Amino acid sequence: MFHGGEPTITGLKYFKKFIETLRTVNKKFDINYKFAIQTNGTLLNENWIEIIEKNLDLMSERIISLSLDGTQEINDKARLTRNGKSSFQNVADAMKIINRSEINYTTISVVGQHNLNRAEEVYKIIRSFKPRFAKFIPCYNFDNDGKVEMLGIRPTEYANFMCKIFDLWMKDRTSEIDRDFVIDPITTIISTLVNVPVTWCEYRDGKCDNFTSIYPDGELWLCDTFNPETMKNFAYLGNIKNLSDSELEKIFLQPSDFCEYQTFYKNLIKNCTGCDIFKFCHGGCLPQRYELKNKSEKLFAEYCAGKHKLINYIKAGVDCALSEP
Repeated sequence: MFHGGEPTITGLKYFKKFIETLRTVNKKFDINYKFAIQTNGTLLNENWIEIIEKNLDLMSERIISLSLDGTQEINDKARLTRNGKSSFQNVADAMKIINRSEINYTTISVVGQHNLNRAEEVYKIIRSFKPRFAKFIPCYNFDNDGKVEMLGIRPTEYANFMCKIFDLWMKDRTSEIDRDFVIDPITTIISTLVNVPVTWCEYRDGKCDNFTSIYPDGELWLCDTFNPETMKNFAYLGNIKNLSDSELEKIFLQPSDFCEYQTFYKNLIKNCTGCDIFKFCHGGCLPQRYELKNKSEKLFAEYCAGKHKLINYIKAGVDCALSEP
């Protein structure tokens, strides 16, 4: 997964070379590496989409993830260009180009103070662009005293927002097109409720040590949600510039052997196993919980309260829908 910063600033020449390399490696070693791009969409054009469409066999399920937080008014509160101008039309134009292709794409929306009380507007604008998937992630920005800052929201506020999105989504599920529209974390939570395996690490046993992040300076970490200032012992794996091929192989196969992740995991999970929603949330996002715990015990408890609210709300809605004739 290429993501940010903004991966498209590397240019098409780089991605063409990467695609050639990927094909060579897959053929030589009889493996099936795939990739995807998470982008703000401002640089996507016909040339980018043409290259991606020609190489769909190398793309993972969600292919392109585009950042969009709502209508232009909402989006402009958080996503202006470097020159302070609106980026909304660039993203809208990119989605129109994609919709003329065979490419599936995801919208990724950050839920913060700029759109927290405008769930219906956010939902409707995203639906109007007809993505295959939509994902909503919370803006958990807090100062050292546990107070929100920089558009930040609290965990229970995020849960309330997603409950509203769930209601809107359930009302829309009347046609084949609507039933194909997937929203996370809603769809992931429903899958966990019926024991269907899920890919989102926040809601499964396989978590941070299933990922390796490679940074521009060559540093290797587990999932990039780990705060490099406070969590280095738990997630830092080394630098590719200083590691041999055999060391890299061992790191990629068993990354948690090269850091203190297992201790980190056990300490955060030890109070979860008796919880009535643990089999659905599996402890949630561990770096996120750790960060909240460091800020405030109240925030740490609220993270779990938010999970309880959202999971139980979705479960009640699904049970009600299934009980109808």
